Amino acid sequence: MSFLSESRFWLASFLSIAVATAVGSPTASSQEAAPPADVLQQFELRLKALEDENRELRDQVKSLVESKSADAESGADDAPTSSSDAAAPTSTSEDPTQGEPSFDVGETESTANTAAPKNKRPLKAWLDKGFELTSEDEEFQLQFHNETQVDYRLFDRTGQGTVHNGFFIPRQIWAFNGRLTKKLEYMASFSRGYAGGIELRDAFVNLKVLDEDRLMFKIGRYRVPYTYEFYALSNTDLISPERSVFALNFSNVREIGAMAWGELFDDRVDYAAGLYNGQRNSFEDRNDEPTFVGFFNVRPFRHSTRFPFLNYLNVGASTDVGNLDDRVAPPALRTSVTASQASGSSTASPAFIDFNESVRENGRRTMGAVHAALFYKRLSLLAEWDRGSTNYLSSPTAAGRVSVPVDAYYVQAGFFLTGEHVTRRAPIKVNRPFNLRRGPDFGIGAIELAARYATLNLGDEVFTRGLADPNLWTNQVGVLDVGFNWYINQYLKVYLDWQRTEFGDPVTFGKGRFFVNSDLFWARLQFLF
Repeated sequence: MSFLSESRFWLASFLSIAVATAVGSPTASSQEAAPPADVLQQFELRLKALEDENRELRDQVKSLVESKSADAESGADDAPTSSSDAAAPTSTSEDPTQGEPSFDVGETESTANTAAPKNKRPLKAWLDKGFELTSEDEEFQLQFHNETQVDYRLFDRTGQGTVHNGFFIPRQIWAFNGRLTKKLEYMASFSRGYAGGIELRDAFVNLKVLDEDRLMFKIGRYRVPYTYEFYALSNTDLISPERSVFALNFSNVREIGAMAWGELFDDRVDYAAGLYNGQRNSFEDRNDEPTFVGFFNVRPFRHSTRFPFLNYLNVGASTDVGNLDDRVAPPALRTSVTASQASGSSTASPAFIDFNESVRENGRRTMGAVHAALFYKRLSLLAEWDRGSTNYLSSPTAAGRVSVPVDAYYVQAGFFLTGEHVTRRAPIKVNRPFNLRRGPDFGIGAIELAARYATLNLGDEVFTRGLADPNLWTNQVGVLDVGFNWYINQYLKVYLDWQRTEFGDPVTFGKGRFFVNSDLFWARLQFLF
């Protein structure tokens, strides 16, 4: 039989068996092997799987060839030169000091188009009280933070100028900070508050000269070290929504300059001394003489075992001495907004004294303060006394300067009902973050009672020498704040505060309207990331 005839014979036989199987054979036994049709179907499935696998292998080979060609064209400069240049692994690692587990970001490409070898470093990303990128050896770091504050202010009376009830945004701040090696730190931040535009807030570098932060040099624009309340307390960590009436109106805010600072004797002493332009709320200096600012704080019982309740007792002093030559900033002194030239600040708080338009700060400014602060378990106690003088000209052409004495103090307390402990005013670790779900994670957040009384007195010279109108304003004010703070979690904080202001003399609230007091019902939501 020929090969063709034999093939036809077997094909016909195979088809006959297949047809018989499909229609069902009455003689087929249930114990026989699988029909040829099933065998053929299994064969076809295996053949299709083999074709799919072959197609995937072909695509992978093609991709590898194209990648190899691209690497060859890019040249040898892009090739890794050490193990640190290899792609970072994707496995997680956990560091209990840094928050959540981190994921490797991988290599970072140079932003410059250069043929020079690139010193690439793998970076790790962290998310805790900000977003952070850091190298594995922690020599290089970049952090991003956002601070948003939203107020609702309800006054018992309005009508003084543009003051009105409503919602306000006192601060919106974006900050970038980190280090380039552990010895060199940096920060740049921008802010917008009330109706003011976006402005540069901080811009500095900090060089660590000695280990353990014993000696550092900070150069740029930043918060100056005058008064404990302003230098040692960030606005996000205050007990009351804003600082005391003296700090709001006579603090240096942020200035351009340089200072030496650090900590000594195993966290027992803080010090800072610097020279600055001296102009408050301004970048420009109008004279050649710098302002000197100094700060000294000591914790005498820091490591005492005999008096553990005094471990975080702080006592010290600060000073601010220099010459000024500029228009008054701020032109009106207020009780519930930080010193600002933004137009919107006049809508958020009534004034108790408004200097005449022709007045300038001119001449010597000499200020000093002594402070005490105690932190023990749930309790925060703070007190500070400020005293000094500043010189004014009633007009640019006035014959002589007017020296105005300034005297102020505040006492303040905070107490956590929910058991949180403090050693200084800093971000609070909430024991049980707010969560209404039943179970072990249930919590109401942290609750802190808050109270403060503050005063500010200016010499009668502000009226007798023509700096302000005594028929409209007062030079003495006392401010009481009572309320509580609700820390929902580490990111959200709510202030609820009643502020009562007592004026030394009646203050104008519009034509024919004079009052000796003012009440503010104050709510603030603070988001800090």
